[in-house]
Formats: sequence, C-alpha cells, structure tokens
Amino acid sequence: MKRLGLLLVLLLLAPSASGGLHLTDNIDLQGEPVFLVVGPGGGVVAWRDGELHFLQDDGSKVSYSTAASVAGLAVDHEALRAAVVEGEQVVLYGRDSAAAGGVLASTSVPGETPVAVALSSAGNYVAAGFANGSVRLWKYVPGGELELRWTFPDSELGLNDGQRQQIRHDLQESLRLVLASDYLAVAGNSQLYVMRRNDGGLRGDFGKYTFDQPPLDLEMSSDGRVIAVATAGKLHAYILESGERKWKFATPEANSSRALAVAPDGSLITLLHGSQTQVVSGFDPGSAEPAWNHDLASALVTAHPQMAASESRVAITGLGPGAYDLTVLDHSGQQVGGLLTESQSPLVGASGSTIVIATPQGVAFYASTTAGAQADRLPVDTRTLGLAAGALLLVAAIGAVWWFELLELPFGGAPPPAPPAPRQSPGAGRQPLASRFPSSRSPLPVSSAPLKVRPVMMHGTATIACPGCGAQMEVPKLGRIQRVECHECGLAGSAEI
Repeated sequence: MKRLGLLLVLLLLAPSASGGLHLTDNIDLQGEPVFLVVGPGGGVVAWRDGELHFLQDDGSKVSYSTAASVAGLAVDHEALRAAVVEGEQVVLYGRDSAAAGGVLASTSVPGETPVAVALSSAGNYVAAGFANGSVRLWKYVPGGELELRWTFPDSELGLNDGQRQQIRHDLQESLRLVLASDYLAVAGNSQLYVMRRNDGGLRGDFGKYTFDQPPLDLEMSSDGRVIAVATAGKLHAYILESGERKWKFATPEANSSRALAVAPDGSLITLLHGSQTQVVSGFDPGSAEPAWNHDLASALVTAHPQMAASESRVAITGLGPGAYDLTVLDHSGQQVGGLLTESQSPLVGASGSTIVIATPQGVAFYASTTAGAQADRLPVDTRTLGLAAGALLLVAAIGAVWWFELLELPFGGAPPPAPPAPRQSPGAGRQPLASRFPSSRSPLPVSSAPLKVRPVMMHGTATIACPGCGAQMEVPKLGRIQRVECHECGLAGSAEI
C-alpha cells in the first residue's frame, strides 16, 4: 500500500504532457485542413477537400460543399460567415444560411482572377484583391446580392494615371489585405495602402506608408486602429488615431522575422524573430521598444511558423525538435502552456484563452490556464530546470521506496537470526505454546513502556535479554527507541538501544 501511495504522489507531481493546455474538443474532418481561421469572438471555419466546415468548441459542425480549389478564406467576428475565393468567383457563405449549399451571395469580374479576400467583422462587407493589381469592395444586403461599392485605385480621384499604374504594378507583385472597422489595409510589394471603407479613398497621401522590403505578413486590430507589417528585417507599426504615429523595429539578427500577430483589441503586437535563437517580442502599440521578450527553448523546424494572438493569449507553432512545438504565452510574455502536436507546423488560431490547432485528423480545441513559468525573467532554460527537478524527484522516490521497505521489516532491517534456546533444568518440561506466544488470554503482559534492558554492544548491533523469559536477542543499533518483540515468549515493547 505504501508503494501504491508513493506512486500516486509521483503521478500528481509529474508535469502534465499538455503543459497547461486542456483538450476540450477534437473534431474529425477526415484529414488536416488546408485553411483554418478563428473568429475573434469564437467559432472556427476550416476548409479541406472541397468542404467548408463551420465549427464550434462544443463539437458542433456545419459543412457545405465548395469548389475543389480554394485560394483564400476570411471570416467575420464570430465565424458565422465566411468569404471564399473559388476559382474566378468570390463566394459568401453563412453558417445558418437557409439557402442551398449555405451560399448567401457570390460575384465575379469577367477576365479577372481574385487572389485574396477579406471580410468585415459584421460579415456585411467583402473585399477582394485581383491578379491585375486592383482591389474591389462589395456590400452584402441580406436576401440580395453583393453590391459593388468601389474599385481601387480607379475610384481614388486624387491619383493621376501614372500613380494608378504604379499602384497596380506594386499590387501585382504582392497583395495582402485586411478589412476592419472603417478601413481596408492593403500591402503591396513596397507600400501599405489604407483606404476608407465607405468610398475607397486613401486615408493618407500616396507614398505615406512605405517599406524597403516585401512584406511577409499584414495584421490589423478589429477596431482598425493598429496596423502592423512584418518584412524580413523590420516590424512596421501604424497607429491610426488622433495624433497618428508610426514606428519601426529592426530585428537584432538581420532579416530574421518569422511571424506576426496583433491582438484583436489592439493592445499587443507580437513578432517572432531570430536565427540562432528564437524570440517572441511583445510591443505596446505606443512604443517601438519591446515590452517583453520570450526566448523559445527550441529551434524552428519549418520556414513558415505560425503565430496567433487573442485578447489574452499568444500561440506559436512550428518549433522543435524534441520540444513543445506549440507554445502559449499570456500578454505579459509568461508561458502558460505547451504541447507536442501531431503536425510539424500546424495552423493555429486563438480566441480568448482558447487555442485552436489543425491536426492530421481535423481540428482540436484547447483551453489554456494561467499557470506557467515566468518568461524573460529566468536567466536559464526553464525546460532544463524542469528536467533537473524531475531527476531529483526520481532520486527521492527511489530513496523513499527503499526506506518504506526498510520500515516494513522487523526491527527496521533484515530478520534477526534465531536466538539460542534457553537452558532448562533436567526435570523441567517446555512451556505450553499459548504461554510462549501470548494471546488475548495470555498472562504475559504486552507493555508499551520502554523495556529496561542491559545491552551488550557489538559492531552495529546490540544483544539484549528479554525481561520475560531471559532469551538473548540481537537487534540493530538505530540510536533511538525502537519496537522489539521476543521470538521466544512473544513479549513486545519499546526498547532504548
């Protein structure tokens, strides 16, 4: 029983394999999704093999058939609507749509191919970028169609023909777009264009937001206030509010940006960077200096790591080998969870404290806790400390098992040798068995008081005489009061050795 109790204690002390993450649901999609987008307000949309899946963390799933190939996917705040690029069409789906196939509306532009799509938080504005370098925005009227509102750069009256041609060329080389609140942000090969949603006009002057390298990623907060662009060697931040600000952060290791994320409420910008070491830097939007840095203990195993941010969590995937390849931080840079995933670099999303990742079978939902090691405040690798602590626990457990085994044996050690038989007078007969091993009717008392004995000291043991029958007993010297039982007459008690 003592061994079982010790084992239970060790199991309770052992670190959880999920490292602060608790699996709440696992939805089977018959394979790993190609697209996975998490709505800031909860809900997930995933796509694979011509199927669009609306998912919730309670395990519910609504699926619709799509074209065999999809080039882009965007969702609204609660992931109840999804805009999808299917071939030459831009299609708007609704989770609870009564229309056939879940399609609310669709549109296309003859002779033009959409390559990127964005959807507003309310799900009623759809924007798409095209291969020819143009951008269009539609408004969805429930029960109707997608109504075209404007085309950029054609609708910008403040531009001349040469500037429009320059913008199209810039967007043909690279095009990323995000739609939030009153603004649409579009990143080209060398410039960021911020357009007003209502009329498609530029918020700032042409050429106001430029960068010297092609963008790797573009992110914007849900209120449209914070926009961030990551290039190979820099983080560009644009704070669009009264007293507009913009700043840059150069990665300490040249050209080492890996992934970018912005919290939906605009409270945090995070950049994963580094070549020799992997660092997540957290920025307050008002400052170009990191508010904290979290050193990841493992190297990247992919050229395309993933990172997502919610109002309280930051999740990073694509790490390893032999370490957590999903790491979860809070907004102070403290690690609150980690997980060994089944995919090398799974798609990841975050909503509140819930982390959603792609698996080889579908999508998994994890709830994160607040327990974890403090990041950027420990001078050594926390994983090494954990392994060292585990080794000490193992050594302590082995010692405890040995000690418990020792206590379970008579007199705290191996069974003592049988004492020599006492001399008897020639006419004397042996005592009855009942008198030599007392029972409830035995006249010999069993005392709990210390036995008064005269020990004869030996090396590591002491020989004592039983006060009841005079039998000699050899017992170990433990340097303390110990329990002694006479194997001849059965008298038992505590002896001071």
